[in-house]
Amino acid sequence: MSTLAGIERRRSARMRTDLPVVAYQDGMAHRVRAVDLSCSGALIQRRSARHPPMVQRLELHLGGEAPLRGVARTVWSSGDLHAVRFVELDDADRLDIAEHIDLLQGRGCRAGPE
Repeated sequence: MSTLAGIERRRSARMRTDLPVVAYQDGMAHRVRAVDLSCSGALIQRRSARHPPMVQRLELHLGGEAPLRGVARTVWSSGDLHAVRFVELDDADRLDIAEHIDLLQGRGCRAGPE
């Protein structure tokens, strides 16, 4: 990892969370959880230790009417966790994530949508 990439990752506010995510692998939908979230990526917890795909479509459910949809690249994987970097995500969706993180930090909580 380059120093520049490490600095960029640290600039994004991160928040521990518990949000539903749908990850598509080989055309099939898998329900997983985002346990850490930033505008640039997420830490995903899967139900199995099977190696995740390098690139996958994700639907992130922040609690609004429609999920945020994008494409993510796997950065690392260990056991049932894998970190992803969002490679295709609308700027408006990144703003929604930032606002969601700000809201949770203001409340001082870790919870996702009810």
